[in-house]
Amino acid sequence: MKTASSKERISKEFITCRVDQMFKTVVIDEKNPKILEALLSCIIGGNPKIKSWPSTVITNTTSKEKAKNRDLVVILDVIYINLEVETGLGKVVRSQLFTYHASMWKQSILKGEKYDTKTLILQIVLQFGLSPKGQVMREYKMQSIEEKTGKIDTWIENFKTIEVNMARLKKLWYDNSNEDIEKYKYLMMLDMNKEELTSLRRKKESDEIVEEFADKVCELNDSPNFINTIGKEKEREYRHNTELYLAHEEGMEKGIEQNRLENAKSLIKIGIDKSKIIDALNLTQEEIKLLGI
Repeated sequence: MKTASSKERISKEFITCRVDQMFKTVVIDEKNPKILEALLSCIIGGNPKIKSWPSTVITNTTSKEKAKNRDLVVILDVIYINLEVETGLGKVVRSQLFTYHASMWKQSILKGEKYDTKTLILQIVLQFGLSPKGQVMREYKMQSIEEKTGKIDTWIENFKTIEVNMARLKKLWYDNSNEDIEKYKYLMMLDMNKEELTSLRRKKESDEIVEEFADKVCELNDSPNFINTIGKEKEREYRHNTELYLAHEEGMEKGIEQNRLENAKSLIKIGIDKSKIIDALNLTQEEIKLLGI
């Protein structure tokens, strides 16, 4: 029996913006940022206007480190935003996202000879791997809570992550709540297939953002060249996932431990409190000794 190749399977799928390349092609447009600005308005409110588009490359601290790229970095009036599209879960993924966020904070916080404590360094994670039962958005800050009083003390005021539960938004779409659809339509459309986009167009007739987004996504899904590019990206993802699985099966947990140690070293360098690092990365006594904490 002949089975379909990954490229044949992908050609039959409707590719949504949960796929990195689709998101970057449709949403990230420096000449016409209307879709991205509408998307950001769903998350942070107001009428955000993008002022500049800094490099997404993370500067290496040593010659041995491989170059890393964030999905998106933009600057508003008083907010620096790093936006990541993520389908994976787990401590390793969150550790990686945290290093992206911390590196942006490090690059942005020093202005001349003073530290900028007012500009918000915000990371937004569009997370497609969560349970649909969770809340739509969850905020993460560096805080401590007093055991006796429950008083919350924020350690760094201008350092925050917002995690958007895309699976929850899909459920709200299926629940057909007009109030929720109006509130989150620009987030919901990111993971809609052709039929769902057609339905959203009918519900939100004359919405220029929805129309432009749907036209772009449908046009790219009809492009053999683009689908072929996605096919190659998926092939790399499948190979990478298989390699990770085999590494785990062969007892390569040391690689993950080493990554955690590297993350800890980076956080120590930028002045993060050592006790916070130990708690956040769940370091063992042996790892603490190795780091000299």
